Amino acid sequence: MSKHLRQIPADEILARQEPEVALKIPLDHCGRSTDRWAALAAAVAFDYDGEKITFGEFLDSLDGAPAQTS
Repeated sequence: MSKHLRQIPADEILARQEPEVALKIPLDHCGRSTDRWAALAAAVAFDYDGEKITFGEFLDSLDGAPAQTS
């Protein structure tokens, strides 16, 4: 993924970009990990109190959940 894409505010990527671009990245990032999917659900439901986080920060917040390969 482009470094530039990671620097764009997450809400712009998730809400305003073409779905086939914006959704493929979290799908690939979460893979088959139920923990990452749970983290993704929590992240999109979290109220950031008007704080703008980048798409990269959003994806990095999912990394606390371990990846599953099976």
